[in-house]
Amino acid sequence: MQLPDLKDSEDIGRSVFSSRDARRARNGRVVPGVFLERPEADSISVDRMNHAPLPILADLSKERGRSRAKDFYGWATLTVSDAASNGRTVETTPTDVNIYHADIVLHLSDDNERRDQQKQHANELAALAQWRDAP
Repeated sequence: MQLPDLKDSEDIGRSVFSSRDARRARNGRVVPGVFLERPEADSISVDRMNHAPLPILADLSKERGRSRAKDFYGWATLTVSDAASNGRTVETTPTDVNIYHADIVLHLSDDNERRDQQKQHANELAALAQWRDAP
C-alpha cells in the first residue's frame, strides 16, 4: 500500500519511550528531549498519524520500544506545516516494517554548532507539539 503525498495539515507524531517525558507532556509540557536525536543524526524519526488507526501505530511503536527494552507511552504530535518551519523539511521514508514512517530533516551545518542547532530545533518542535496518549 502506498500512502498519499504529505499535506501541510497532516499530523505527524514522535514516539515517546520515557515515562518522565510522557508525564510532563500529559501535564502540558512536551520536553525538547523528545525531539533530540543522537548527535550524528540529520533527521528526526516520526510517524504519519492520519493514515492508520492509533492501535496500529501504537503496535509499531511498541515493537520499536521492545527492540530497545523500552515502554511506549504515546506521541508528541504536530502538523507537517509546523514541523517544516525554520528551514526544516518533512519527507516520507517508509520502511519494510512501517509504511507510515517519515523524517523531519533538519538541514544542519557540518561544524561545531551542529549539536546546538539540533537543540534549537528540538526546542522549537517541542513548543509546537501536543501530547497524544497511546491507546
